[in-house]
Order: sequence, then C-alpha cells, then structure tokens
Amino acid sequence: MVFQPRVEEELHLHSTTYTIGEHPVAPHVPYGQEGRQGIVYQLISQKEAASRWKALKVFRHQYKDPKQVYLSEQIRDFATFPGLSVCERVILTPQQHGELLSKHRDLMYAVVMPWIEGPTWMDVILDKRVLSRADCLTLARSLAKVLSTMEQQGLAHCDLSGPNLILPGLIKDHIEDDFSYVELVDVEQLFGPGLERPDVLFAASPGYSLPQISQTGLWSKYADRFSGAILLAEIVGWYDETVREAAWGESYFNPEESPHSTKRYPLLLDSIRNYWGEEIASLLDRAWNSKELNECPTFGEWLLALMDVEEEGESGSQKQRITNKSMIQTTIPQVVIPLTDLETERMLAPEVLKAGENAQGDFANLPVIYKKMELAKQWEEQGEWERAIEIYRTVQKQLEPQHALAQDLWMIIAELETRIKSTQLLREEKAFQSTAAKRTEFQSNIGKKQLVIGMAVALFLVAVSGLMWVHERNKTQAVIAMQMEQHVEKEKQDKEARERLEKETLEQGKVTKKLQEVALQQEQQAKAKAEGDTKANAEQGKKEQTNEQQTQKIATIVKTEKNKKDLQVKEEAQRKTRAEKGTPTKISLHTQEKDKVGVQPKSSTSKPKQPTLIPRERAGKWGFVELDSVGATNIVIDYQYDYALAFSEGFAVVKQNGKFGYVNTSGQVVIPLNYDWASSFQNGKATVKKDGENVVINPQGIELHIE
Repeated sequence: MVFQPRVEEELHLHSTTYTIGEHPVAPHVPYGQEGRQGIVYQLISQKEAASRWKALKVFRHQYKDPKQVYLSEQIRDFATFPGLSVCERVILTPQQHGELLSKHRDLMYAVVMPWIEGPTWMDVILDKRVLSRADCLTLARSLAKVLSTMEQQGLAHCDLSGPNLILPGLIKDHIEDDFSYVELVDVEQLFGPGLERPDVLFAASPGYSLPQISQTGLWSKYADRFSGAILLAEIVGWYDETVREAAWGESYFNPEESPHSTKRYPLLLDSIRNYWGEEIASLLDRAWNSKELNECPTFGEWLLALMDVEEEGESGSQKQRITNKSMIQTTIPQVVIPLTDLETERMLAPEVLKAGENAQGDFANLPVIYKKMELAKQWEEQGEWERAIEIYRTVQKQLEPQHALAQDLWMIIAELETRIKSTQLLREEKAFQSTAAKRTEFQSNIGKKQLVIGMAVALFLVAVSGLMWVHERNKTQAVIAMQMEQHVEKEKQDKEARERLEKETLEQGKVTKKLQEVALQQEQQAKAKAEGDTKANAEQGKKEQTNEQQTQKIATIVKTEKNKKDLQVKEEAQRKTRAEKGTPTKISLHTQEKDKVGVQPKSSTSKPKQPTLIPRERAGKWGFVELDSVGATNIVIDYQYDYALAFSEGFAVVKQNGKFGYVNTSGQVVIPLNYDWASSFQNGKATVKKDGENVVINPQGIELHIE
C-alpha cells in the first residue's frame, strides 16, 4: 500500500474539504487504524461538527474489488438499522472522483463512511477496564437489539469479534436521536437476501467461533449465532472481577482451548448464573454445547432474557468501588511528576510509542505528550478531575503495564477517582441535611396555621352547622358524579387505545409480510441470475473448446498437405537428378534403397514433442491448457482455482479458498491445499508457510528438517 498521507493534508470529496486527522499520541503522524484488509484513516471536516467526521478505508492491492460499488448500493438502506451506521458509504471510482484518483491512484475503490468514535470491545478486554453493572447491562441489551434486528431481516455480519465491535456508549456524554451504544464495523462480508458471496472469505476470528468453521469461515444467516453468544456472555460477565482477571488476551477464551475449556468456561458460566440469573446462563450453555450454528439460541431469546433482568442501580457497585478506592487512598503515597523536558524525554523515549507507529521515523515531538500531562495537572488544580483523568488515561494506554510511569498514572487516576466519589458523597449529605431542615421548618409553619384554621372552622361550624351539612351532601353527590364520568371516559380511552394497538399490529404484520415477499422475490431473481450465468459460462466453455478442437484439426490437415507437397517436390528433384546422370547401376540402387530404409526407422522412432501445460485465467478462475506443436490449446485442468503458477518438476502451485497446495499434470491434488503460502519445486524441494512458519517439503509433502 503506497498511499501515505500527511497530517492536515486536504482531500476534496463531494464539495466538502477534509483533512487527515493526527494520531492522538503520535504528533505529526496520521491517525490510522490497521485491519485485515487495509487501513482506516480519520477525515476531519473543516465545516461540520465532530459527529459528521468521516473514515477513509484504503484497501490493500489484493483486496481492491470493483464489486464494492454494487455492494455499497445494496447495503446503504441498512444504515438506518441500529449499529450499522457504517453501511452509509461511498466508493471512490474514476467516474465520480477522477480528479482525486488522478493524484492518489491507491485510493481506487476506497470506502468513505462515518467515523465511529469509541473503544473496541477488544480494547476493553486488553485494558481490563472496569465496567459497572448498569454499563454491562446497557451494552449487552444494545448488542442483542442490533443482532436481533439483523436476524429478523435475514442479515448476518459473518465476522463478529472484539475488534469489530465499537462502543461509542462508553464515551458519549448524552444520547442523540437514533443513538446506538454499540456499532459494528468491517461489513464487507455481510450476508443478506440478494447479496453475493464475497470472493475472499476470511477465517472466523479466534476465540469467537466453533472449531469446525474457524479455519474456513462461514457465510450464512446463522453465522453470528455462536460468536454473538460469546460476545454477549463476555459483556455481562465483565462486571465480575474474577472474570476480568481470567481473560486470556484479545478475547476472554483462549482459541486453542475452545470448546473444551476446563477453567474459563465454568468460571464465566457460574458468574453469569450468580449475577444475572439462570435464564441467561442457560442460553450461554446451549450455544457452547451446540454442534451446529442453527442449534444456538436466537438473538430474540437473548434480548428477552436481558430485558427481564432487574436494574438494581449502582448502589452495590458504587459501595464496592468506594471501599476499594478508600483502601487505595490509605496505602498510596503522593506521586510527583518530573517537571523538566529532559527528564521526561529520557523516561518516555524508549516506551511511549510502539515501534513503527511514527511514519517519519523519529520521536522528536515527545514533549507534546508531556504537555498533555501538564494540561491534565492544570485541570486537576482547577478541580476538573474528570477531564484530568481522561487525559491521564490517554497517555497511560501508550505505556507498557510494567513501566514505572504507567504505575504512577494508575495511582494518580485512583486518587482522583476517590476525590470525585468523596465530593459526591459530601454534596449528597449536605443536600440531605438542607432538605431535612427545610422540611422541619415547613412542618412547624403548617402546625401553626392548622391551629388557627381549626379554631376558625370550629366557630364557623357552630354558627352555620345546618348550612354546612347541606353543602357537604351536595359536594359528595358532585364528587360521585364526577368519578362516574371519569370512569366512563377512562373506559372510552382504553377502548380507543386497544383499537389503535390492534390496527398498528395489523399494519406491522402487513409490512412484515411485504418485506418477506420482497426478500423471496430478490432471492428468486438472484437464483435465476446465477443459473443463467452458469449456463452461459458452460456454453461459452463448450464453444471455446469446440473452436480449439476445430483449430487443431485444421492445423493438422494443413501440416499433412504441406508434408505431401514437400515429398512430391523432393521426389521430382530426385527424378531429374537420375535423368541427368543416367540409369543407376544395381549397386547404386541397392545403396539408395539401404539408405532409404535406414532413414525411415529413424523417422518412425523419434519421440514426439511433449505437450506443455501453461496456466491460464478466465472469468477470475485459473486452470491449465495444453499447447501443442502448432500452437493450438486444449483445456487439461478446468478453471477452478483462485490462482496458479507454472509447472516445475511435474508439480504446479495452486490456490483455492485462501490455501495453497500442489497438483500434477493430470490435475490431481498430490499435496493437499493446507498452506498459507507455497513456492515452486526446485531440485526436489519447495518452501511453504504453515501456522506462521516457513518449512521445506519434498514431492511427497513430507517436511524436511534442514540444519
């Protein structure tokens, strides 16, 4: 990938000017997040708010696909669903963005979509970030709602994992319209009615897949059932400290131990049963013990179970956090941050930034990070402790856990959190005392007023007791009449509400039925199109084969006629020679016949030239054709591979479904397609890559241990 933008470099898209964002911890380095297929850069609009910033996804060369244009048109309507805002995307094409692509050719078929701000679930696991019970329940409900909505529409993400789940709900201060606490990204493998199967289907993410499909990937409407269950279980289980401490790494489960975990799974299951109830624990157990994806619980079942969980508030978790922070406050000494730039650079230079993160190759701007720490101290001195904590955490994430500064920052953050909690408790106590005093004063005034009013009422009752009785009777009758009218009005409103609900239910049923009919029609159209394409390809292949055979036949006839003419010319020349020299003698005739007989066996015993097999590509698939002596071609190995190399020592390298192997000249797979990469055979040896390591094999596929 050659595209290397500069910070604040301008890009003009659709009459809007964007600039490349700066990495939050690496000054003068573009803000880019690397994924499987490419790098996502942050685009900052010069006019619009931060909520309208864009993300530019630049694909690597092997993943650039013109079909992304059609895919973006198909999934654009899904952007209205919760959690799928990245479906609102634009593909950069020469027709629409010729001026931009003429300057940056590597942006061909790049994707422009909304920028989603927030940590990924993988970040939460790696940082072992503490989440409250309310946060865990809110995130789990939101994810279950997103997946349930997709499932009802026949959609599946097909690559659910921690890196592909962003949590904007953990950083938002307020909730806007249509806000979702979770967002899904990397939707290029999306499954749905009318969507085509991707040419490249990635293997399932480790820690979130069944073993039988983890290496080959899956593309179906059930693809998210197991991975979604694991994500939901991780989120609700993250409330328990023992679960957080037992997490493996980028995911809770170690990919090598699934589904035979003897430690982490029982721990997670018991924690969910204790904190969230038997119903949610049983859903996880059903998914964990399923043999097929369609045996896993639906996301509608998950959503109902999570909605039934009682919201206990923050009292228990707050009490626990207050206790923990009080203990930290009594044992942690005051931390002093060094104040000189020289000491800061000497302490931060080896470990603040990861190797290779700065594209310019130097860390001369490390004092900028120190300035951020100084800014945090200023917020701390002004009493803005929450802002100070946010900046400290930004710096802390870039340090190794065992680094001394990382430990100091952890203690500073803990101390500030304790101050915040203490201040809140003091404020609540003062508010309670003020409310109690006001209530006492109010009750005292009420008592005095009641005494005066009571005396006046007593005198009034003595004077006009008869009139009062008549008035009370009339008032009682009026109240009874009013209550009867209210009861009738309430029954009328309830009836109207029931009728309105029944009408809405009927309309919703009609809409659902219409959507199902549209989906069925699209599926039938896609099936008819696929059958038509298959038939057309078969006819085209048959026609090409017939043309090749006719060409070969004509070439053979032409060669035969040419040989006959050459032989006639040669015989005519010999007759003329004999006529000039006269009648040959018996001995010379015998010698000529002997020479003629000696030449004929040599011609009859000469070996024909072996045919040559060469790789050819047709319609995106590779096969092998035979090239004979006159240049005619004949298909020997069908067009079925994603890629192929020429034959070497009787073997050819082929690629299918992302894996490499070897075939012989007959088209038989002699060495299975199990390798991530493979080279041609040279001197009876070939180099292959398996499980991330390069090994040498012989023609039998046996690994050779070379010292």
